[in-house]
Formats: sequence, C-alpha cells, structure tokens
Amino acid sequence: MSLVRIIRNFLLKEYFDFDSPDIDMYNFHPQLRMFLAVLGVSFNDKGTWIRFIWPSFCIVLSTVAMVLEALTIWHGVSVKDYSIATECFCYWVILSAIPTVNGGISTNTAKIRDLVKKMNEEFIFVCSLGPKHRKPFLEVQLIIWQLCYAWFTFVCFVSGLYMVLPVAGLTYQSLFATIDENTVRPLQFPVWLPHDDVYRSPNYELLLALELIMVFMFVQSFCGYVYTLFHILLHYYAIMNMIIIDFSVIFEGLDESVALLPVHDKRRRETQHILNARIRRIVTWHRSVFKYVDIIIIYTRKHLKELSSVYLVEIFERHIV
Repeated sequence: MSLVRIIRNFLLKEYFDFDSPDIDMYNFHPQLRMFLAVLGVSFNDKGTWIRFIWPSFCIVLSTVAMVLEALTIWHGVSVKDYSIATECFCYWVILSAIPTVNGGISTNTAKIRDLVKKMNEEFIFVCSLGPKHRKPFLEVQLIIWQLCYAWFTFVCFVSGLYMVLPVAGLTYQSLFATIDENTVRPLQFPVWLPHDDVYRSPNYELLLALELIMVFMFVQSFCGYVYTLFHILLHYYAIMNMIIIDFSVIFEGLDESVALLPVHDKRRRETQHILNARIRRIVTWHRSVFKYVDIIIIYTRKHLKELSSVYLVEIFERHIV
C-alpha cells in the first residue's frame, strides 16, 4: 500500500466502524485526551499530583527563557539596536504562551474534565439517534479529526525548521567551514548575557539545548491548546446543526387535528408528550451550547488579558463577545 493511500485512509478513518453501537468521543478522538493529559488534565486518577510535574517543569523552564529574552531586549534598547529588541520581544510573547497555557489549564482542570465528559455524553446521545442526526454529526467530527492533524503537521513543520536550521548550520561549520572563515555558531533566538560570551562553551551548548526544548514545549502547549479550543467550538457547531435538524422535524409524524380535542383526551396528551420531549431536547442543547461556549469565552478573555494589551482585549470583546 502506498504512503499516499495510508495517509488518505488515516485522515478519512477508513478503518473506523461508523455504524458501531459502541461509538463514543473517546474512541473517535483519542488524541483529545492525549493532548489534555500532556497539559496536566488527568481523566483516570483525578487527584494525582504527578500530572503537575510536566506543566510545572514547562512553566519554570519557559520563565528562565523569558528572563533571558527580557535581558536581550534590555540590551538591545540600551545599545539602540531596535531590530534585535523587537525580534526578542516577539519571541518573549511567543514563549509567554507556554506558562499561560500550562498554568491556566492546570488551574481549571475540573472544568475542562467536566466539559469533555459532557461532550462525550452528547456524542453518544447523538449517535444513538437515527441516520438523519448521526450522519451530519459524524461528518463534522471527521472534519475535526482532519483539521487536528493538518494543524499538528503545520505547527510541527514550522517548529521543525527552528530545530533543523541551527543543527544544519553546526553541521556545515563542522564539515565544510575553513579555519579563516568568519563563522558564528547559530542559535534559534538571539540571547545576550551580561559579562559573559553566549557563544563560548559550555554557554552555547546549554543555551542551544534550552532553546530546542522551548521549541518542543511550545509545540505541545500551543498546538494542544489551539486544537482543544477549535475541537470544542466545532463540536458545538455540530450540536447547533442538530438543533436546526430538530426544528425542521419538530412536528413530523404528529397529528395536528388533536389540537381540537379536549385537553384530557388520551391522543392529545400523547401527542403533547412527544412534542414536549422534542422541545425539551432542543432547549437542553441550546443551554449546553450557551453554557460551554460562555466558559470558553471567559477563559480565553482572561488569558488574553494576561498576554495582550488593553486595546487588543477591547477589540476581542467588541468583535467576538
């Protein structure tokens, strides 16, 4: 089987049984809990402290990297090298996503766990309905699956360049550079140290290792966070689609003539019970969408304020909220 066919089968989930009665969100999207587990959300042993080890390590190490970038910004402004200062400020903002995401998720694990559990219950319920609901719902879930790996591939490609280019530069200098060639060992991010040389050993090796680790941590933090965010939003987009379908069939199969019968007539009461059940399901889905999308907006707005200026927050609230 060709590589293209393997990738196509993987993205289209050709191996998955879409008609299985035991289908749920966890076996359709196993990557969701994997991404969240790395960010410190435990679904099995909820009280374990082990889940905080990796997020804490990410927060501490990224804080060290942010301090180094802040020193470089200060040095660039002091010597009026504003290009370096601006570049390092951009890297500082990027690095700040690591402690923000890990810290925010670690302090809201209960809400995230409840949200994922609720999404799984909705997934199972929709799949238990007829093909009219099940098919369009699973089509959206398949799009989520494909977008997940498209996003993951894109982020890994861009981040991989940050990791490969310095190694390629070191390889060239080791194998082909002449003695009199003026070469400087490359780093992913500019760094300045007071009263010391960044490029002497072992400073260079330590900083190179730190920056490589930062690239990896950014991928697993930022990539996982953004994927989780659009997974939740697209899931509730699919639920809203179910609401539209329910509205289109709300009177389907009901005898309208029972409206003329007495209130306590058996046929009228049975029809009213069916109609009430359909309306109740629509209202339940509406409340679910409003509740959990509101949680996402509150969480995103909170951490946007930590990362951005007041002006950017006002734009976010005006156009999104």
